[in-house]
Amino acid sequence: MGFYSVIPCLFIITFLLVLASTPLFRAADSPPTDVAARVSTIDGLRGLLALAVFFHHAAIWHQYAVIGEWRVPPSRFYTNLGPGGVSLFFMITGYLFWSQMLKARGRPNYLKLYLGRLFRIVPLYLVLALIILGTVGFATHWRLNESPFEVSKEVASLLAGGAMNIPPEINGYDGAVLIAANVTWTLRYEWIFYASLIVTAFFARNRAVGLFVPLIGLVTAALLVVFGPDPRDAALTMLFSIGMIAAAIQKPLGSVLAEIPQWALSTAAIAAVLGPVASCVGIC
Repeated sequence: MGFYSVIPCLFIITFLLVLASTPLFRAADSPPTDVAARVSTIDGLRGLLALAVFFHHAAIWHQYAVIGEWRVPPSRFYTNLGPGGVSLFFMITGYLFWSQMLKARGRPNYLKLYLGRLFRIVPLYLVLALIILGTVGFATHWRLNESPFEVSKEVASLLAGGAMNIPPEINGYDGAVLIAANVTWTLRYEWIFYASLIVTAFFARNRAVGLFVPLIGLVTAALLVVFGPDPRDAALTMLFSIGMIAAAIQKPLGSVLAEIPQWALSTAAIAAVLGPVASCVGIC
């Protein structure tokens, strides 16, 4: 059984799920906030997606430690765990925040919205940024290897709360972004999405238009993926749009889905996950 075998990953995830179901973690069953609109199933999904991203990065780190190259591992299973998990995270973001826009009829409390995002993201991000700065300082013996202006720009980018990418080089130290495995790259796109709500929320004042706008975004982004200059940005726009569409159609489809047994919906969801996993396992 090689390092890139899927068995250890599946075993650990199964073990953690069983462990989480024991009385030892019963306190974690209560949501951290008492919000009526909270979707508990998404909370559980986030945990699984976080594990998927963890194993993806573990495989990349192993390869980096062995051959010194930071790239996807020679395994379709571990290669797709990360992008698949991140893609669903973006869809969840689109779904949750567009649901809020529709519920508020396009008139949300922006102060509460952005303060909530600020305090949810920035404090922990700054802890990570300080660890990166400390590591760079230690590696460069706390000496300036670049001009104070250049270092100031790099540090400012690092401390921007994820709104800007971590510089690949800080104070002449190459690979600063790899100290945190570049896991913060998604925050820049999240901040862009949050900022876009100032404009797009206007279209959520009507539920029909609230579906039409993300559909337009999806089609436009799909065309840009094929013909545009930056397919990655367009692909991420598609993911947000898919989540927004799910939020827009939830209410009209709610009565239909309510008639379907929960076990049938769960079976369909599991099958949707197992299909791609089985495909990767067969090729790995």
